[in-house]
Amino acid sequence: MEKTIQGVINSLRIRPVRKETWDLSDIGEELAKVSTLDTGDAMNFGYKLFDIIIDGVNQGIAMKLGKLCTITVSCDIDGNVKPSLRAMPQLKTALRSYEGDFNNEENKGLDDDGFARKWFEDNPGDTIKMRDGTVKAPADYGL
Repeated sequence: MEKTIQGVINSLRIRPVRKETWDLSDIGEELAKVSTLDTGDAMNFGYKLFDIIIDGVNQGIAMKLGKLCTITVSCDIDGNVKPSLRAMPQLKTALRSYEGDFNNEENKGLDDDGFARKWFEDNPGDTIKMRDGTVKAPADYGL
């Protein structure tokens, strides 16, 4: 099967492991632990806050959320709107000390040929179309 190098990279690239997903109820429970609000009030606060943010963005208001991000609306050349999130410097700085796990961590720093070689180790029957249009096979990497 012929793959593209971009498809191979998307499959093998390093990425953070998402351990769980919190919804507004979970965030409300955490807020209740660190505030004087009870869990119900904290969850209600969270839902109301997000309603206000969504309504504001829908009206074209840029919503700055403290150390987290700024949410605005943008659009493509046809006028189709979409949300745009810009991380604040404090969030970017905090993520420099990310303590979570990664998938495919051994692939960190690979170039296109490194990804191709790695792919061929587990998929010897495939070929890969590279960015320059050439097609590589396992034999090109001594495999």
